[in-house]
Amino acid sequence: WQQPNGSTSTADSTDCVSCIPEAIAGLKNTHRGDHFGLDPAGPLFDVDSPIVRLDRGDAKLVDVIHTDIRITSLGIVGSFGISRSIGHVDFYPNGGYHQPGCRDFTIDLNIIQTLKDLVTCSHARAVLFFIESINSKCMMRSYSCETKWLFDNGQCSSCTDYLNECQIMGFYARMPPSKLPVQYHLVTPSRSPFCAKITIYTSDSFRGGLESSLHVTLTGKYGAVNLDLEKRNHKRGSSQSFVVLSESNLGDLQKGKIGYSKLFAVWHLNRIDVKPSWAVIEYTACFNSWLIFKIDEEAELRKGTLNCSS
Repeated sequence: WQQPNGSTSTADSTDCVSCIPEAIAGLKNTHRGDHFGLDPAGPLFDVDSPIVRLDRGDAKLVDVIHTDIRITSLGIVGSFGISRSIGHVDFYPNGGYHQPGCRDFTIDLNIIQTLKDLVTCSHARAVLFFIESINSKCMMRSYSCETKWLFDNGQCSSCTDYLNECQIMGFYARMPPSKLPVQYHLVTPSRSPFCAKITIYTSDSFRGGLESSLHVTLTGKYGAVNLDLEKRNHKRGSSQSFVVLSESNLGDLQKGKIGYSKLFAVWHLNRIDVKPSWAVIEYTACFNSWLIFKIDEEAELRKGTLNCSS
C-alpha cells in the first residue's frame, strides 16, 4: 500500500480496504496496520462469532464506514451492510442507511434504474466517502454519539475531548485515546461535499459576547446557501471556527448575512472570515456593529484577510 504522501508501508503497517471482510485470504489474525471496512457485508456475516466477519482483532486499527445497514425495525430490506459496531471506530454517515441522493423504492418507468439505486447506491457510497476522505479539502467531521436520534437532536456536538468525541471520517481516522470502541455520526450532502470554513470574530467591547446558535447566508456568483451554526459561547475578543457543508459551488463570494434568535440578547460582531474549499482565496466581511436578536445584518464579502478595526 502506498500512502498519499508517496511513502510505502512495511508489512506490519500495511493497510487493507475491503467491503466483504473475508474476501481476501489470510486476513484474519494478521494484525495489519489499518483495516478499512467500507460498509462490511451484513448478509451471512452479521453473526456474533468474529471468526467469520471483520472485527477489532484483525488490525491495529479497524476503521469502519456504515452506509447501508439493515434495521429490521424500520422495515428496511435488501440492504448489504452490517449494523453492529465491529471496529475501533465506526462511522454512521446519515445514520448509516439510505444515503442522500439514493432513491426510495418507487414504481416508475425506469424500474431498472430504481432497482439498481435501491440495491447498490447506499452500499457503494462508503467507497466514495473513503476516496473523498483521502483527497478532499473538505474534512468530514463526525461526532461520538450512541444513536442517530441523539445526534439529530443536538446531544452530540462537542469536540472538547478530541478523537474521543469527534473524528475525521475515513482514511485519517485515528485510535480513540480511551482505546475503547466509539461510534461516530455525521451528516453529508448528496454530492461531493463542498464546504467552507467560517470564522466568527467577536469584538472586545464590554458585554459584547453572545452564547447562541447562529444562522449565516453566503451569497456568491452562482447562488446562495443558508447555514445553521451550532450553539457556542462567543466570548468578547474571541473567535470561533465552523466547517459547514454546501451542496453547490457558490463561485466568487459576494455577501454574507448573519443573525441569531436568542431573545433580548445583543452582540458586538467584528468580522467574518470565509475560506471556501472551491477557491484558493479567503474572504472577509467587516461588520464592527452591534447586532440585535432577530435582526440580520449583511456585509460585503471582500477578497483577502482584512483588518476590520473600527
